[in-house]
Amino acid sequence: MTAAQVCDWLKKHYQEDIKERTVRRYVKNLREKYHLKKSNHPRDYEAVDELPMGKQLQVDFGEKWMESIDGQRVKLRFVALVLAHSRYKWAFFQTRPFRKRSGSHVVKFIKYNFHENRLFADEEILNSSFLDWLDRTGNAKIHGTTKKVPAKVFEEEREQLRPLLYRL
Repeated sequence: MTAAQVCDWLKKHYQEDIKERTVRRYVKNLREKYHLKKSNHPRDYEAVDELPMGKQLQVDFGEKWMESIDGQRVKLRFVALVLAHSRYKWAFFQTRPFRKRSGSHVVKFIKYNFHENRLFADEEILNSSFLDWLDRTGNAKIHGTTKKVPAKVFEEEREQLRPLLYRL
């Protein structure tokens, strides 16, 4: 598990103000003491220019194999969205394929910071757990590029958003 996953687990189960930096240091010491390898899943991303609120949304599709609660492997598909200004994230998971395919920035973040080391029970539980994770971690931590908390910036950006009409 990554230090970020350990920190999220602690926040979920103990609902206290836990500092990620403290957990990172502790996990680093455990890795050194017991010679535990750190898994490496680098994300390909680049910083984008600061855009006006409500002007850009990135949508990507991803897939991830998960172990189910009965020990079987289940292929999960998900659509991941991130607002360009606030970096506010959202996703939806299902076992059946989506109609279109893609992949990239926010998809790897979800794969290796949310999915990793979880068990799959059903789509409803996974989606509910993901929304809880977003509230605790995905949209609650300071973003590495903007140095702002996505959930706080989103409160301002929300006023600039308009419905998106599309056809399948």
